[in-house]
Amino acid sequence: MKTSRDKKKFLAELEEVPWIHVAAKRANIHPATIYRWRKLDLKFAEAIERSQIIGIEHRCGVTDSKLASLIQKEHFGAIKFFLEHNDPRYASRSNVADRETNLLEQQTEILKQLIEKISDEESPGSQESAASG
Repeated sequence: MKTSRDKKKFLAELEEVPWIHVAAKRANIHPATIYRWRKLDLKFAEAIERSQIIGIEHRCGVTDSKLASLIQKEHFGAIKFFLEHNDPRYASRSNVADRETNLLEQQTEILKQLIEKISDEESPGSQESAASG
C-alpha cells in the first residue's frame, strides 16, 4: 500500500530531522497530508512523536559533535557558550540573577501557602468545625 510506504518513508526522515515540514519535503509528501494522516490515525500520531524524539536526539548528537569540534579549533564563541552553560563560575550574571529571582519567587509562594494554612488552622471557625467533625 502506497500510503503505508509513504508514512514509513516520512517517519524515517523525521528520525533524521525532527521538523515535520522538512521531513515531509524530504519524503516528497505535502505537510498538509502528514497533518491529515496524524489527525485520522492515532498510531501514526504516536509514531510521529517517537520519531521526533529520535530526531531531536540525533540533532543534539550532531550539534554536540560540532560544538566539540569548534572548541577543539579554539573558537572563542563555542568555548564561551560551553562554559556559560556548564560551569556556574562562567554563567552570565543575568542568568544567575534570573535563577535567583525564580528561586525567590518560589520561596515566596511557599511561604504564602504556609501562612495561609496556619491562618486557616488558627481561625475560630476552623476549630469549631474540627471539634464538631
